[in-house]
Amino acid sequence: MRFRRADRSGPAGRAAQPGAGIPDYLNEPGATWPPRPATPAQLIATFRDLPLGFPPGTRMRYSNSGYVLAGSLVQRIAGQPLASFLTQRIFGPLGMHRTGTDTPAIRPGHGAGYYASGQRPVAYPMSAFFAAGGLYSTVGDLDRWDTAVQASRLIPARLTRAMLAEQVPCPPPGTPGGCLTTRTITSLGYGFGWFIDRTPDGLRQEHEGRIDGFLSYNAIYPASGEHVIVLANSEATPVQAIAATLARLTLRAPL
Repeated sequence: MRFRRADRSGPAGRAAQPGAGIPDYLNEPGATWPPRPATPAQLIATFRDLPLGFPPGTRMRYSNSGYVLAGSLVQRIAGQPLASFLTQRIFGPLGMHRTGTDTPAIRPGHGAGYYASGQRPVAYPMSAFFAAGGLYSTVGDLDRWDTAVQASRLIPARLTRAMLAEQVPCPPPGTPGGCLTTRTITSLGYGFGWFIDRTPDGLRQEHEGRIDGFLSYNAIYPASGEHVIVLANSEATPVQAIAATLARLTLRAPL
């Protein structure tokens, strides 16, 4: 199953840092769609000279551009391509052997994506997303990822705590690029790459993703250590509703 963090509309395509005010190169007016192949420098050039949407740290609005900047910094500091860095320093050590950087061609054993209508989408060049998407993974590998996050195996514990805590409040419900708020869910704010919610099943740290033909959802319930992960290769799949049902069955089950 493919897992890609990229989106063109709504809050599904999300960014790396809270409240930076950096325009979203995938969602700003005038953004090119469908995307074309590009280098990281070319992607950065599309938003480099645009004015900030607001002073950094004062508001929250999701922006895929933050991931592009973060990935470019990793490449420069590590002196190697981002894909190689992720495999050697993160996916390999964590045992995530079915996770990596994707290509437009369907890999053997991987699912093909579908719109809700049942039509197949056009395959986009993954270089157009760079660090804002273009990954494939499995439920088992993402469970390993969540376990490593909780155990602070990737970064020091103090940074993990900051990453999974509210760093900026959510804007009013319905705001473009905002948080996930429903009748039973209260979004408390955005951390560093994670949304923090209050749910009937307890505190939840979560993220969702979408690219044409695929949907994904990943959540950690820190009080119990439970992980809820849903990957789908059809946009007709209600991944959030499925995740909520799984959480209810797991976390409210009698001992």
